[in-house]
Amino acid sequence: MFFSKNSELNGAWEEKGVIGTRLEIDEPNLLVLWRNTPVLKTRFKRKKDGAAVELVLANKGMRYPQAYSDYAQLKSLIYRDGKLEMTEEFPITGESRATLSKTDNTRFGAYDIADELLPQLRGTWKDEKEWFTVTFEGDKMIHNGHDTRIHILRSRYDGRLLVADQDPSHYELEGISRFEYDGTTLRANLLICDAPPTYVVLTKK
Repeated sequence: MFFSKNSELNGAWEEKGVIGTRLEIDEPNLLVLWRNTPVLKTRFKRKKDGAAVELVLANKGMRYPQAYSDYAQLKSLIYRDGKLEMTEEFPITGESRATLSKTDNTRFGAYDIADELLPQLRGTWKDEKEWFTVTFEGDKMIHNGHDTRIHILRSRYDGRLLVADQDPSHYELEGISRFEYDGTTLRANLLICDAPPTYVVLTKK
């Protein structure tokens, strides 16, 4: 996502070491995501308070898509010393506070999209016993009769490649918790109900 650079607020904000809340700001627009699912989209105005800046939100209700009511309120958002101090109000548990820092992470984390490699996946892949099969066509993965749009992601740390759902709020891919590509093989951790994860290696047939 592109953020304009005409404001120190603009960019993505996350709580360090925590997978949960993410804010994306392009002043005067604010998007709040919970585990990469948008829960609040609103506009805001600045209110100076000494060395701090309060983001006065037009709307504070956080709501999951298709839900009929808000699950919480974004009570306050204060910018101070390069951080965003966020206070949420939950109906049962009350207030929750977090400090967010600006991040270069995408919604997929410390990964960049490397879809130029998608043509390498084209075809059908199977494990040695031909028990597990997936087929790739363009940016589509076909497994068990289901089509899923995918990205190839490249780690910024070690260059490892992952196959992932195009929707970053989907942390699993058709029952696969981690799907690595090394240029020759696909390595998958399969989630199986009431059993330990199963590790399989797939090659193109």
